[in-house]
Amino acid sequence: MTLLFILSLLILAIIFLILKRLKMCGFTLMIMLIGFVIMGNGTLPRLLLKPLEAPYNLELKSEFSQGKNAIVILGGGLTEIPGTDIVKPKFMAYSRIYQGLQLYQSCKKSEHKCTIIISGGNPFSSGISEALVYKNELLKFNVQEMDIETESESMNTYKNAELTSQYLKKQNFEHVFLVTSGVHMRRASLYFSHFGIKTIPVISDYITARISFLPSAYNFVMTDMALREYMGILRYYIYNLFGWNAKGRTSGYP
Repeated sequence: MTLLFILSLLILAIIFLILKRLKMCGFTLMIMLIGFVIMGNGTLPRLLLKPLEAPYNLELKSEFSQGKNAIVILGGGLTEIPGTDIVKPKFMAYSRIYQGLQLYQSCKKSEHKCTIIISGGNPFSSGISEALVYKNELLKFNVQEMDIETESESMNTYKNAELTSQYLKKQNFEHVFLVTSGVHMRRASLYFSHFGIKTIPVISDYITARISFLPSAYNFVMTDMALREYMGILRYYIYNLFGWNAKGRTSGYP
């Protein structure tokens, strides 16, 4: 996204140059340079990330219901190991799996009822979904298979919320713990709320921009990640305005 922004401005500047609109060419190049600098040195991504992550705390403070508790782990991607048929969770997904595991163990230790629900489809042609891969990882840590449910059809966060909410409502869970990355939590919580699910946010990881004198590729990646979340939130409200979102809230469910 950031690369597209810079290339678009460069192409526009070249067009202005061809048309001999030198002032407009210079202005466009100046905007491109400023954008490149504030994205690359960490200023812009830091400003963008703070509102997304600041409302949440990494400390795991969980109060389990005496009734049924759900721990929803959202998919964070898969990686195919080159030259093999092995599929593993992406690096950010491991933090979600670990945090979900930690929450499950805490729930079991306090002798409460809890079910892990893993939501994520199959991004490759490997025939295995995020949900199943993550489930296999959890089983290695003695999570009881009967305590894991999988939702393997969703291919994005909106579908995670839509399809998982159906199961949550049928089972009448009292508390729903939503496990995902800090940068992703605001959008994920918004989508679950649309389908009538009140969630308790459990953050698995934070990302931060690095302020540096020279532009860094890392900071461009952080900018892209933050912009993706803002675009997802904006798209939700635009779709709601035009009635394009799937039917959401159901009365009588918290």
